[in-house]
Amino acid sequence: MSMTSSHMGSNNGENHDRVGAARSDQGYITTRQAAALLGVNRATVINWARQGRFNAIQYGARGIYRFERAEIVEFLDKSRLQQSGEDSGGNGDGPPNSSH
Repeated sequence: MSMTSSHMGSNNGENHDRVGAARSDQGYITTRQAAALLGVNRATVINWARQGRFNAIQYGARGIYRFERAEIVEFLDKSRLQQSGEDSGGNGDGPPNSSH
């Protein structure tokens, strides 16, 4: 049994968003949601988690990741502070500086 209905045509994204919102109410977000918050690719989010920049929960046979939303927001805020304090455009610890 699936939480979303793949046969509903144009409502797929809407259903997916509702499922994601339900999960984020619990404090955890998907890789896609974390990537959107950080402004990077999903693969980058996973790589950063593997590097220990923030924590992730990995589960299931497919290795699905979930991230604590508050920790991602904190990481983003710290990254923005570091970038705003540096003339060189960052040190690679956070999301890319769009001025490059």
